[in-house]
Amino acid sequence: MKKRIIPPIVFIILSFVVACDKHNDPPTLSDISAPDSLAKGSTDSAYISITAIDPDGADDIDLVYFIVTKPDSSSSGYHFAMNDDGLLGDSTANDNRYSTGILAPSGSAQTGDYIFKFYARDKHGNKSNNPQVTITAYQRE
Repeated sequence: MKKRIIPPIVFIILSFVVACDKHNDPPTLSDISAPDSLAKGSTDSAYISITAIDPDGADDIDLVYFIVTKPDSSSSGYHFAMNDDGLLGDSTANDNRYSTGILAPSGSAQTGDYIFKFYARDKHGNKSNNPQVTITAYQRE
């Protein structure tokens, strides 16, 4: 039986492909932009944004969102999705700035500090760091 010889370059290419496929870095979140405070019951628009960078490319980011914790430390756990498509409060599509509009708490909501904690996940399931910002809800006079 004749042995088949595979050229060394094929081994190098296969090794590179396998090594690249196994290594995938998580996204990183930074540069939060948010109002310091909101008047309860206000109908004014407010926006919140964050930069999401994935070392494996912007197309590798699957989801960017935040969860809000109320002043009494309770949370619904709801994931508020953010977008980078130039719509719904995002000013420029595909600039790595994920944004969304936020509403002021209703007039009957709690007064105090609301904590917005941010999350991102890439298409491989890698999770980002989780920065947070505090927005204070105050009673209008």
